[in-house]
Amino acid sequence: MFWMNSKDSLPDCCCFCAGNFAPFRHLLLGGVTLVLLFLYAGLAHAGPQQDYLNARADFYTLMKSNAKQQYRHNWDNVLTPLHNFVKNYPQHPKTAAGYYLLGKGYTRLSEISHLRSDLNQAVTMFTQLEQNFPRSSLADDAMFLRAQLYYERYADPERAAQVCATLIERYPNGDMRAAAERLMEKSGFAHGSSRAQVKRETQPKRETVVPRNTSAARNAMADVRYSIAPERVRVVIETTAPARFSAQSLTAPARVYVDVPDVPPGTGLAQEYTINDSGSVVQNIRLGHNNEGSRIVCDLKRNADYNIFTLDNPARIVVDISNKAGVVIKSDAQEIRTAPRAADDHVDTLLANASANYVDMVTLPSKKNGNGRLCIVVDPGHGGKDPGAVGPNNLYEKDITLALSQRLAQVLRNHLNCDVHLTRTEDVYLTLRQRTAIANRLGADVFISVHANASENKKVRGTETYFLNFSKNDKAVEVAARENNMSLQEVGDLELILFDLMANSKINESSRLATEVQSSMVSHLQQSFSNIRDLGVKQGPFHVLLGADMPSILVEAAFISNTSEAKLLRDRKFQETTANGIARGVKAYLRGQNMVAEN
Repeated sequence: MFWMNSKDSLPDCCCFCAGNFAPFRHLLLGGVTLVLLFLYAGLAHAGPQQDYLNARADFYTLMKSNAKQQYRHNWDNVLTPLHNFVKNYPQHPKTAAGYYLLGKGYTRLSEISHLRSDLNQAVTMFTQLEQNFPRSSLADDAMFLRAQLYYERYADPERAAQVCATLIERYPNGDMRAAAERLMEKSGFAHGSSRAQVKRETQPKRETVVPRNTSAARNAMADVRYSIAPERVRVVIETTAPARFSAQSLTAPARVYVDVPDVPPGTGLAQEYTINDSGSVVQNIRLGHNNEGSRIVCDLKRNADYNIFTLDNPARIVVDISNKAGVVIKSDAQEIRTAPRAADDHVDTLLANASANYVDMVTLPSKKNGNGRLCIVVDPGHGGKDPGAVGPNNLYEKDITLALSQRLAQVLRNHLNCDVHLTRTEDVYLTLRQRTAIANRLGADVFISVHANASENKKVRGTETYFLNFSKNDKAVEVAARENNMSLQEVGDLELILFDLMANSKINESSRLATEVQSSMVSHLQQSFSNIRDLGVKQGPFHVLLGADMPSILVEAAFISNTSEAKLLRDRKFQETTANGIARGVKAYLRGQNMVAEN
């Protein structure tokens, strides 16, 4: 730049650069190249940081949109860059934060998808943060969030307490200590318990070794343990693989026992555990076996309600026994309530009392009728924390479906003299898998899921019936996405193939059932109400119908988003007419299958 000191330097510079001083031109170009190299090096150095900042910004943008969170591809677009970041830059200062965001992301995703794989991923991400970055300020946060998942989503208070005890020992001055102490108390352990003490309390002393060789067994009982909370005693029966079981209770003497056929006790298990706790309704837990398998007996101080369900990874049978007389037990200690069981249906109460946040499949006592009576399961859509679609004046789909389903159940009993069970008789949340699990365990002949439709276009109205198929119809996909609380993009290609194979055997029967029901329902409604629009029978990928072993349909009675049809849905006469139409359609279908007599 020295030539800029002269007033005449500009022309000289042009001339200078043009030819006579070519070596300097190369020097100038070389300098520019060097500057560019420095800039490139600087950008390359800033790459990981910028990758993290971009991924972080996208993450928080998604977390602000409940609508976008319903589609898995949006999650993939956010979580994949974070996965790439922590993989490519394992020692970067922001990698711990990357794992933290992944843990939070998968936690939220699992609440929407109800997939155990997403929940497991959340635990894995938090664990990676703890192990790889123990000095990070986020390490104790990750430990607490992991403990919280064990308590709330895995129904494993013992494991939650162990993680909390470790957190307190490792980070005694950390900001998560107080929360960890509270969670320990909630899990049934004193907040001052050390990790070793928790382990001793959660692993009862084993005094007698059962002399049995299990080396050739396909499945074996790996552990029996218990924990005590103010509301309930939890007995966990861990097996090396998922196992069948049955449960019974006796009143004199008071006891609950669980039979696990084909599963012998593993080596090292005690034959009896004595519980010396005044707050426990359980006095002893006894383990016995014979050629048929194992029996676990819980001797009680008094008669008590109990609930039983299964978990996996590892396989466990979990028995919750109420510590309070006359109280119906729920899986989560925070959900103990005094409401009585439904008088007309034991199944929905048992399912309602399971902790739906983390149980995909609740094992029910088999109720295959030996009297040859038909069995129909009616499923009121949505419920509990899932309100479904919302119409004018805070009209919730979950309330309409329950009222309509109760009327339908009564009409079916009257018309067909059959056994009818509701998946729920109150405002409780059930997963989509639990609903068909009820029908399968009862050996139902027909499964009917009752819903109210919705559309962004408030003028849309009509009645339609769906059966399961992976249709490409955009409208069907739109309805299915709403009822599934997810989109088809959340189901991988392999899952689609498997689900399709599962459904194919019942598609034809479901199609005939849907046709009969739709025709009868519309016919009945048109006789009593004007402007009833027949939207016909359609196919759709409804998750609530997946895995059903019997013909199954989903009825959309009317559009709750349409003002006039919302009024109809509230109307007692409309509900009764709809129920009668559905029942007569079911009867026509069964008559065509020679399952009911002509009359």
